[in-house]
Amino acid sequence: MYFKKLNISIWGILNYSNILSLDAPLVVLFWQEIIANALKLDLSVSHRIVLTLSVWLSYSADRFLECYCHIPGSLLGARHLIFYKNKLIFLTCWFGILILDIHQAIIFFSADHLFISVNVLFLVVFNQYLAICKSKKINNYCSKQFRTALILSIGCVLYPFLNSDCGTVGYFSIPICLFVIFFWNCKLIELWECNLVSNNSKQFRSTFERVLTILHIITIFLGIYFLFCMPDFVFLSISFLSTVFALKAFHKSNVTFEKRRVLMDQAFWIIPFILFLVSLCL
Repeated sequence: MYFKKLNISIWGILNYSNILSLDAPLVVLFWQEIIANALKLDLSVSHRIVLTLSVWLSYSADRFLECYCHIPGSLLGARHLIFYKNKLIFLTCWFGILILDIHQAIIFFSADHLFISVNVLFLVVFNQYLAICKSKKINNYCSKQFRTALILSIGCVLYPFLNSDCGTVGYFSIPICLFVIFFWNCKLIELWECNLVSNNSKQFRSTFERVLTILHIITIFLGIYFLFCMPDFVFLSISFLSTVFALKAFHKSNVTFEKRRVLMDQAFWIIPFILFLVSLCL
């Protein structure tokens, strides 16, 4: 009975962190931490605060706006509706956090870091604009999942790279690995949603299975490269490999769609968080 109650409590915490869009900031924060640790960097508190708040502002705004411009027949979950049904509270908190975020950046960032951060902000705003417009032509060549994975990858490496001398090819394979796992997380969720609406997705499922196999091969080779050529990246490579295997495990799982989606999103920050703590203890 105790373990059953504990399981329910843990699920409740994870589920509400997803509903309130808290998991996305944690994902970017802990991947940033494990990357900074691999690069032997000690990032400032302001970098951590600005990154975490910025990701939450972006994700929460996206979910709020999706309630106004979603395609009929598409799925809107509790993570969308909670902000829509509590507009006044949400908008008050959102603009308050935005002011705090801007204040932190202006006061504590150097001019070059502030300039680059503003450019990334424009990229985020432009991505949101494209999401609202829902241009089929643009989405055929550059889907929202692709753009989101790209921006998340940039967010994870932005401040570690700005504070280090990135002179080797291995450094640039980090955002590539991040982009791949973020992008296929988005595509996997899209596949599950398609299965809920329609069963006519055998070709998509077959294509996904082949790409997932390629993903495993690429990530394993990069992991081996990190282990043998860049010993400081050992925990980072283990994080990549563990996340890829987690993707496969959730894909094969028989758990309900909503639980799989929430748990998989949480795994993206729990894995690097655990390995980051282990790396600090060694």
